[in-house]
Amino acid sequence: MESAARVRAEVGYDLSRFDRRLRVRDAVADEMAVRSEKREKTVKETVRKKTAARISAFAVMGFLLIVGLQMLSVWSGMSLHTVSAESAALKSELTKLKAEETALRSQYEKKLNLKDIERRAEELGMSRQQGGQIVYIDLSVPDHAIIFDKKDEGSSDFLKGIGDAFGKIMEYIN
Repeated sequence: MESAARVRAEVGYDLSRFDRRLRVRDAVADEMAVRSEKREKTVKETVRKKTAARISAFAVMGFLLIVGLQMLSVWSGMSLHTVSAESAALKSELTKLKAEETALRSQYEKKLNLKDIERRAEELGMSRQQGGQIVYIDLSVPDHAIIFDKKDEGSSDFLKGIGDAFGKIMEYIN
């Protein structure tokens, strides 16, 4: 009995089971941990949404860029095909034109008869040149020039020179 009384006495003096501070601390710590987890979860979801939106925008931009480049590639291929077809047509036309040039040259050479040209010149009243009509110039003597040392008297001499030149031209024409 003594041990039972002693246990009761110890239990009576053991106030720790009535101490709620430890439980309150644990409850507050648990609550703070839950709040922290919720905040982290909310932040992670926000980051995921922002990241997903950014990735989505980059993906869309990349996709549009790729589509644009593919369209450009197709367009350039079509242009190349068109230019190649035009080039082939022009080469064919050039071959035809060269053949036509050869035919026209041969016709021209057939019509270029000196006797016909002389006959036509006589019909127009032309005649062969006479020996007295031919003038030979001797160019064996070196050229020389005389430089006059005349002072510039202004614009009046310039205008006088233009008038003299004009007069000489009119005299030559008449």
